Amino acid sequence: MSQLLLRGDGGTRRAMALLAFALIVLATPRVAHAGGKPRIACAPGFDLGGLTLEQALQLPNVQAGLAAGVYDEEFVAEVQDAVDANGDGLICFQRIPASGATPNPASNWQFFYNVVDNQASVPSW
Repeated sequence: MSQLLLRGDGGTRRAMALLAFALIVLATPRVAHAGGKPRIACAPGFDLGGLTLEQALQLPNVQAGLAAGVYDEEFVAEVQDAVDANGDGLICFQRIPASGATPNPASNWQFFYNVVDNQASVPSW
């Protein structure tokens, strides 16, 4: 869910990217908790599954975004932390475009993934 960071004016672009990212997070349907039992399953359609930050940094689109200077590892870590509401270190990834439609290349979609928290129950002991 996610526009990580666009080139140019760092502060403004970063803020726009975080806002877009937050809107996508809020618009994504939440998966109901399974009776409070821990689980790491991702919602249907999140074809890449739940990934840690280290795993996310190895994804092809992330690698391309890093190489192109669209964003840096620090920003990817900030996004991972912002999305990981339950604090289990995993968020779910989906390829863009998931629907088969091709977004405008000027949006830099080729460097991003749709992401959402895995909504796992985390023990509170």
